[in-house]
Amino acid sequence: MNKTALNLTELNLIELSLSEMTETEGGSLDFLRRLSYLDFLISRKATGNVNELAERMQISRSNLHLYLRVLREDLQAPVKYCRKSQSYSYSEEWSLEKGLKNQKII
Repeated sequence: MNKTALNLTELNLIELSLSEMTETEGGSLDFLRRLSYLDFLISRKATGNVNELAERMQISRSNLHLYLRVLREDLQAPVKYCRKSQSYSYSEEWSLEKGLKNQKII
């Protein structure tokens, strides 16, 4: 299996992992909703620093890092952090929909 390819089994494992870590996680809809919200904030360079972003998303920092890992490694999103603007952004054009389609999730 390709290390960076995210299949449905891996997605379910990530969802289960996130569900166990936070009381508010309720499955794939919440997972995708949060991933979509993170994408929205990143695309507008409006995330703030790690602590602010985790608070904004109402998740722990460790869960935030899981979401960022999914974006970067599994969906190949070009996510970078700018210390000067204190925000995550995409270093090139990218969309969550395209990333999910490329991995055959949707």
